[in-house]
Amino acid sequence: WSVLAKLPNLAQLNVQGSSFTDAAAQHLMGLERLDRLNLYGTPVTDAALAPLRGLKHLRKLYLWKTQVTYDAAVALEKEIPGLEWNLGWDHPEVARQRLEQQIAEFTELAKQAEAEAARLKSDLQVAEEARTASQERLKKVEEALGKLSTKKSE
Repeated sequence: WSVLAKLPNLAQLNVQGSSFTDAAAQHLMGLERLDRLNLYGTPVTDAALAPLRGLKHLRKLYLWKTQVTYDAAVALEKEIPGLEWNLGWDHPEVARQRLEQQIAEFTELAKQAEAEAARLKSDLQVAEEARTASQERLKKVEEALGKLSTKKSE
């Protein structure tokens, strides 16, 4: 892995599924143009992220199926503005974050639906009252018409 240090213009590196380790990550320190790094399925841990801190052009970092923790990935993201990392959808912390976000979204949707239901219930009550009033008025008009028809036939 030491040959990596001799490639200062390297922009993308994919070591997916290899034996790339925390020690090998030390050879990435001088790769200032590196913008995409795929460590998927390697045995790296949080220690592999330390040499990446100086890579200010790093934009994509794939960490799925590694031993890197959520907290370490978040810490690196804070040090490298614009960095997007991916621990995978099935990482426990990522799944927890996703589920918490869904709870917040569905709670808001439930509140909106409840408010809409209350509004519709109120509208229905107004419509029912209007229907009842219209039926009563219709009955009175029909009675009045009936009285006129009775007087006419006499």
